[in-house]
Amino acid sequence: ASILIPVVSALGFLILGGYAAIFILPPLIEKYILSRFKEENHARVEMAIMFAMVLALMPATYYAKASYLMGCFVAGLTFCSSHALHHLFVRQFKRLLQWLMRIFFAASIGFQVPIKDFADTTIIWQGL
Repeated sequence: ASILIPVVSALGFLILGGYAAIFILPPLIEKYILSRFKEENHARVEMAIMFAMVLALMPATYYAKASYLMGCFVAGLTFCSSHALHHLFVRQFKRLLQWLMRIFFAASIGFQVPIKDFADTTIIWQGL
């Protein structure tokens, strides 16, 4: 039972949530929310809705014993066909993502270095 619940929950969010994210939610968002805003603000409104969905779906999937990343995935899947949101996301998060990639790459390499061996004279001699 401890393995069955997370698997069923994850599949439920993936299948039902994925279906809703692709076929049900985008037309509803377009009809009831985006129609109230100017065309040039649609990407910003979609970004706000996507973050609200992430903040709602992450705990929902976590407490349903699925991965919280499944909630992020379903929230992002809802807006996968929005080209304006894609361009806004890339433009706004480009610098942040570049720095995060640098930090994670440096950390992944840096944590592999055995610090205790730095005091060994043989290592220091071979490093010169």
